[in-house]
Amino acid sequence: MYQVLHVIDTLSLGGAQRLLTILATRAETACPAVLDLRGHVSPMSESLAQLGVRVESAGIRRSLNPADWWRVFRSLQRLPSRLVHLHLTDSLIMAAPLARLSGRRVVVTLHNTRTVADTRRGARMKRWLEDQALRHCVDHVILVGENVAIANRARLRSAKQTVLPNVILAPPVAQGSARADLRRDLGAGPGSLVFISTGRLSGQKDHKTMLAAFAEARAACPQAVLWILGSGPLTETVMAQARDLGLGDSCRFLGPQADVGRFLAAADIFLMSSAWEGLPLGLLEGMAAGLPVLATAVGDLPTILGEEGGILVPPSDSGALARGMLNLLEDNTRRAALSQTSLRIVAPYLDVDRWIDQTLAIYRSVMSSRGD
Repeated sequence: MYQVLHVIDTLSLGGAQRLLTILATRAETACPAVLDLRGHVSPMSESLAQLGVRVESAGIRRSLNPADWWRVFRSLQRLPSRLVHLHLTDSLIMAAPLARLSGRRVVVTLHNTRTVADTRRGARMKRWLEDQALRHCVDHVILVGENVAIANRARLRSAKQTVLPNVILAPPVAQGSARADLRRDLGAGPGSLVFISTGRLSGQKDHKTMLAAFAEARAACPQAVLWILGSGPLTETVMAQARDLGLGDSCRFLGPQADVGRFLAAADIFLMSSAWEGLPLGLLEGMAAGLPVLATAVGDLPTILGEEGGILVPPSDSGALARGMLNLLEDNTRRAALSQTSLRIVAPYLDVDRWIDQTLAIYRSVMSSRGD
């Protein structure tokens, strides 16, 4: 029997998934096994396996399909544990009641200020089911930032809660000519300035606004280059928009990458256009690589960055984002200053050991509070 089993909607590249790889640095106690509800083979699942984590798939297709609930139940039976730690919406909806019925303790991490953003009928049902699971089937809720806690306060009622900000692994030191080699391989010339965006290609990340802003900025500053790392449900839509805007090789879609740090080390500016967030790991990783930040003022970003930590603009405002791009493209001194500020601000978010110890303490508290 495992002390803890992590359940997650998918192991495609994303912030919640990268947190599992951090927990897996102490796999035996913090992340011995992961149940991926959908079971897509990805760099993330391979990374977990290499760290000694047992990774299994439930093979579901739709969270509201009764047959898929049976698949999740059978998967939980194959992976006995004392406690389940749930990540993302479908895992909470499906695994929380099933785990509770089997007598397991339940911990959930809420990673976003908005967990179900769609307003269609199926999404409204998922939101209602998620609310019920949070109120009736969960022993402890972990919130990744203060704004996530504020946004979800009304839903949690009396559930025990802990605000535990995300952390990241310290990035490796770039070796020799690796930066120049990667830039050359990706077509970035000696005078190019590279924006980099990491994360799922989904509505939350609002690549539509990002590409519109980049097209405007590049018209005034042709040395601008954009690298987009990640994949998701809007991949084809976003790529089609880039073609329609005539961005050509100035915009590179690099897909999901297990070694995100290598690309961050070769870029010049971290770019984020999200419509909503919690405390995004991608942002912290970009800052740890010493990149100046241009992002939307969502989630915990205004709190973390303050007035001097980066350039923040309103969400869904391509004009403001384009002006921020031009500001950084044209001002070498400000880029250098913001690079140093990023390194200073991100330093507390590199204390991985303390974060894992706090997570394990929550596990122990949950199990002891119910007599285990």
